[in-house]
Amino acid sequence: MTNFRLRVLFVTTSLIAALLYTGCSSNKIKSQTIGSAKNMGKSYGRKIASSSLAEIGKSQRRIVVLKTNSGDPVIISKSFAKRYRGIRGHVYKHALKGFAISLSDQAVAKLKKDSRVRYIVNDRPVKAFAQTTPVGIGRLGATRNATAAIASDGGDVDIDIAVLDTGADLDHPDLNVFNSVNFSKGRNANDGHGHGTHVAGTIAARDNDSYVVGVAPGARLWIIRVLDNKGNGWTSDIIKGIDYVTANADKIEVANMSLGGVGSDDGSCGLTNNDPQHEAICNVVAAGVVMVVAAGNESDDAANHVPAAYDEVITVSAFADSDGIGGGSGPATSYGADDTFASFSNFGEDVDISAPGVDILSTYKGGSTASMSGTSMAAPHIAGLAGLYIAINGRATDGAGVLAIKDGLITTGIAQSGPDGFSDDPDQFEEPLGNAEAIDPTGPVTPAVKLTVTSDQPSYNLLNGEDSALVTTNVVDELGNPIEGLLNSAFEYLLDGGVITTNTAEGSPGLYQAAIGLVGLADGTHSVSVQVSDDRALTGNNATNFTTTTATTPTIHVGSISYGLQGGKNKDRNLLILVTVADSQSESVDGASVSVDLYRDGKYVGSATATTDSIGEASFLLRNAKTGCYSTTINSISKEGTNYDASQNQADPGICK
Repeated sequence: MTNFRLRVLFVTTSLIAALLYTGCSSNKIKSQTIGSAKNMGKSYGRKIASSSLAEIGKSQRRIVVLKTNSGDPVIISKSFAKRYRGIRGHVYKHALKGFAISLSDQAVAKLKKDSRVRYIVNDRPVKAFAQTTPVGIGRLGATRNATAAIASDGGDVDIDIAVLDTGADLDHPDLNVFNSVNFSKGRNANDGHGHGTHVAGTIAARDNDSYVVGVAPGARLWIIRVLDNKGNGWTSDIIKGIDYVTANADKIEVANMSLGGVGSDDGSCGLTNNDPQHEAICNVVAAGVVMVVAAGNESDDAANHVPAAYDEVITVSAFADSDGIGGGSGPATSYGADDTFASFSNFGEDVDISAPGVDILSTYKGGSTASMSGTSMAAPHIAGLAGLYIAINGRATDGAGVLAIKDGLITTGIAQSGPDGFSDDPDQFEEPLGNAEAIDPTGPVTPAVKLTVTSDQPSYNLLNGEDSALVTTNVVDELGNPIEGLLNSAFEYLLDGGVITTNTAEGSPGLYQAAIGLVGLADGTHSVSVQVSDDRALTGNNATNFTTTTATTPTIHVGSISYGLQGGKNKDRNLLILVTVADSQSESVDGASVSVDLYRDGKYVGSATATTDSIGEASFLLRNAKTGCYSTTINSISKEGTNYDASQNQADPGICK
């Protein structure tokens, strides 16, 4: 047998993708190792540039929706981006399964043939609905709602509301920003436009004797930036925001989307017209999140605009209110007389409810306030109202629960044609005015109980000595004020449905802590529920989940073995072998040492060792590969802190040339 050496080839992801789809031939192994980007440019730059690959062409933004049984969308998206020379964007795991990517039309045509793909659609631009620049708080009766805590001593409403918009002024003193994330341009969720800050203030500005007050004062705001500083964005960004809300649906009760674009409702959650945004919204609603959206500002039927047209959301129109009371006696506005339908507002059967949307004063970027007009300003009134409704009546856990909340807001609303309503709606569908006073007709409600597990991690490893979970219960009264001085006997704890005994101690006012023993619990998810009774015999309850595990060593295995040909007159001289390494969660593993033997026609050719890169790939190159059928044997895979599980290896497909 001829002497030879099989060397490791270090290449970029884009180069590997190109090599896998080129051809070549030869029969001798060359010992040269290519080890730098500089060398790669000299050796392969021209060949790649002159390639006739179908993927080369003008790329456009796309959204790829995968089948539910297709595998991990992170791994699939990386593979597709490499193979088709695309630029990968957001990855979706919760609201739907798929990813955003920039691809040429030729690449899309190839990708549609992949058995894992359900459909591919073009990404579409979206924008905020504020076309121009708080009477609404009084008009909705929020000043007469006990849970809103307006005119109180600054208590916060115990509710979590997401704002998918241009971000928010994260340091605005009037906003209780609980969490923030950015899926648009820029480095963070700070609002360079002002629209998102304005929306957030209408929903939940604090009742603190400064700036303004929101419908649900002090509610915890989840700021999700999906629009840029010009108020523009893409459907793929919106879906990523919805995906994030879905992933946190156990915490977020309401989400506001004062944005949209052209589209329609197929009546089937986007499954018949390939609308990934609609599918995502249906899934987040099914997870128990109330979605409130603006009707739009085109003076058009809302059926022509999405997400306003979707049946699963609460679609909000705008009317003009200049004095905060009914009767139509206030001064006229730029968009109609007092208590009339706003001239810019969309309308139609898809609109569910209405709120003031003209000259609305709210928080603004730079720690200030501003007045703005649009259905974007009407929708957050209803988002705050939904938050109050949930704080009083309890949250939804599924789509049926969301529908019940939607029906509750509509049925308690003020009739449009009544003495306290508004006029000049251009259609025959009379949506009511939101009414905060009516959703809390009995006054005081039971104390709200919020339960959290205080830990640096969501799960406890029993073999690492983590034998107890510290549970914190926040107890407030009907006005959001902390209930202090509760005795240990006021608390009842259930672990996985069984009553347990533990001691409860008060830390900060209204915050009570108890240690829950975990010894003997099986691996998996566990539930702790708490019931609290105050000295007025009013009760409240809530629950939280956490997981327990025993210490195990993670396993790694071969995720795939693939081959490519390149070089020579016929572009098939050299043989490239790519071995990917994955863990038990199908995530790529970098820094793993991979040792292989190469065979041709069943005869040993050579051995080599390589280390996986950031996407879990180890690369090997056989120069001047002879004609024959090649196969690869994995001798070993090693990485500190892991075990190699050969039983999980993907089969070697081999290659013949």
